[in-house]
Amino acid sequence: MTIRGSRPWLPVWFALLLTSACGPTPDGESPEALPGDLEARVASELDQYLAGIASRDAEGLRRAYVADERFAWIEDGSVAYRTVGDVLAGLAAFPSATPILTELEGLEVVPIGTDGAHSWARFRTTIGEGEDAFSFAGIMSMVWERDGDRWRILGGHTSSPRAR
Repeated sequence: MTIRGSRPWLPVWFALLLTSACGPTPDGESPEALPGDLEARVASELDQYLAGIASRDAEGLRRAYVADERFAWIEDGSVAYRTVGDVLAGLAAFPSATPILTELEGLEVVPIGTDGAHSWARFRTTIGEGEDAFSFAGIMSMVWERDGDRWRILGGHTSSPRAR
């Protein structure tokens, strides 16, 4: 789509959009109002998720993700998984005795509205052990949705630095 001509109303529209998106809700509560322990809650869910990957806990992983068509996981520029079944099939490609360890560093979590959060951290995943092990690292980003007392993964993305 090509936009032509001048749009003198655009700055006003953008300012109105920002004020309505960031202002109080009709009940007076700020849209950023999430539990004060948001980072700790998401970090806890993330720890459980990574433990589920390491132990191949299919039921735990099913509970970690939203269970609908909104879910997508992107890796290095393409959609890798669209369902938790896809994630479990990917894990099944590794022998169950093969260790999968992911370590995170520098986790940051920010609220999205009243029932969402965005997290990101540097990661290093090591698959296998000893001389047969291999590792990859980069950034992992996730979008979370509050579901009662739990936070579920709505989508995620990992990217690793390009080889030079």
